[in-house]
Amino acid sequence: MEVLELSSVAGSATEFRFSFENVFYKPDPPRQSIGLRYLPKRYAVNTGSERKVILSNVSGKFRSGRLTAILGPSGSGKSSLLNILSGFRKADGIIKLDGLPLPGSKLRKFVSYTEQAVSLWLNLTVEESLLFAAEFQLPATLSKAAKCARVFDLIETLGLEKCRSTLGRSLSGGEYKRLAMGIDLLSDPKVMLLDEPTSGLDTVATNQVVSHMKTLAQNGRIVACVIHQPSSGILRMFDDVFLLSKGNCLYCGPLDGMVPYFAAAGLECPLSHNPADFALEVASMENEADELVEKMIRSQKVIGLSGESNSAVNGTPVLTQSRTPAALKLSLWTQFWLLTKRTTLCTLRDPTQIQAKTAISIFVGVLVGVVFYDVGNNAARIISNTAFFQIVLHTILFITIGPAAVIYPLESAAVLREYRSNAYALLPYCLSKMLIEIPLLVFNTTILIAIIYWSTSQPMELYRIFWFWAICLIYGWIAQMWGLILGCFYDMATTVFLASISAIPVILFSGCLMTIDAIPALLRPLTYVSFERYAFEGYLHVLYGFGREDMECPEIFCYYKKISKYLKALQMPVIDFEYDLLGLVVWASVMTVGFYFCLKRRVNMQDKV
Repeated sequence: MEVLELSSVAGSATEFRFSFENVFYKPDPPRQSIGLRYLPKRYAVNTGSERKVILSNVSGKFRSGRLTAILGPSGSGKSSLLNILSGFRKADGIIKLDGLPLPGSKLRKFVSYTEQAVSLWLNLTVEESLLFAAEFQLPATLSKAAKCARVFDLIETLGLEKCRSTLGRSLSGGEYKRLAMGIDLLSDPKVMLLDEPTSGLDTVATNQVVSHMKTLAQNGRIVACVIHQPSSGILRMFDDVFLLSKGNCLYCGPLDGMVPYFAAAGLECPLSHNPADFALEVASMENEADELVEKMIRSQKVIGLSGESNSAVNGTPVLTQSRTPAALKLSLWTQFWLLTKRTTLCTLRDPTQIQAKTAISIFVGVLVGVVFYDVGNNAARIISNTAFFQIVLHTILFITIGPAAVIYPLESAAVLREYRSNAYALLPYCLSKMLIEIPLLVFNTTILIAIIYWSTSQPMELYRIFWFWAICLIYGWIAQMWGLILGCFYDMATTVFLASISAIPVILFSGCLMTIDAIPALLRPLTYVSFERYAFEGYLHVLYGFGREDMECPEIFCYYKKISKYLKALQMPVIDFEYDLLGLVVWASVMTVGFYFCLKRRVNMQDKV
């Protein structure tokens, strides 16, 4: 695959620039939605029938070796500008690297973007997070020792030695932000954009983060970050300032030249005033000062982008065209193995869900075993035994679907961050998630069946036990995939709600609550798309079919002593056992494939916003 590559400029005296001209962004109004969290164009600003201009022909440039502060009052378009410059949002305008136009589709290969709310894997240590990121981002031809050396060097550079064995959930705010920067640095980006990396940090942590950004810039990179109301001490650590006001560039240049520039326009900064606060006051001015601000905006547009990068002028552009050898890309199998290893590690370090599922399986198993004790071979309680089948199905359904529904919403931000950086494909991620869920499902299903099958005195024949267990397992897998699919479309709160509500039609048309003939003819075809029907009929075949002898009757008279008489009254099973089993397998396959495509759609929708 053809890609663009940057030659190494770290530590070089050659300056290169990241510039943008006439960036114009006016989003469409958002589409109306009910419950759906992610829809196309969700970032559009709703101002009634009028579309608001977020960025109005903004131009500017960031230089290598210099740390740039992006300032502006709330709503001035700072975050929108970073999203556009990093390729995560489309807008009109021209973006150049080293004087050469860079298409939007190529931006992500050269620009790393650290969002304000960075999501990392909280159950991995600092060192593990960087090592896994190195496996995904660095060339496959690089030896493991070389990747480890790169990681250890980054840990030292970012001052993370003391917390290298600390889990992500236990890191301080400053350490967390530096870890996020380190993951982005592994791919050696030449342009680093950060959205409020000091947000929520105290003064000491802020100093540490900005100091490390300064070091990264001095090593030959372009580093620009949005920063909110920096102190005068923090501001002095920056080299350049890019000031936005109502979607327009008010100032773009050296920090030392900002105050004189305002003074020349007739806006004097008091000696005791923080220049950053003064700049924000100027950018927020209204009424009588509007004319001065408009004049400065026009002045910036006239100045434009005079003087492109030195390397472009000298005829040795930093941006070059090449092809990435196939050996540099990880195979799908390698991606799958790494993701499975990481998912297993994260799962084992957060055993709460495993323990909860196991405890619920044991509790419900004991409870159901007590309530339905010895009903399996009692003709007088055959209706209770049928109710037992329903309880088993619904127990598996609700134990499985709820936890599965929140898996992706909890991980979506971290997955999207890695997907945007081309760390791995979605197929290996899906397969790794499913592989980890299989042993948990088998374990909990086996515990549940081991308790209830014996305590309810069901037929102790090996083939009946096996098929009862197999039906429970396939049914549980369908519920698992169903929950994952719901999690691909909705936020966590909505998903949990819909996971319960959406079970109603499945149960209603399963034949458990009323005979199929009693269902209105118009709705009767729906019974064939209720996967619970196939599981329920399968139970009837397994426990009442295959030539089972008549049940015991402990009373004087049992109306349903003959099983055939009871099945005739129940009007089930309608189809053969093989077809019930096939129906479950087809449903499991459809749900599994559906999860992949739903996840792909969700990620693509998130990726476009």
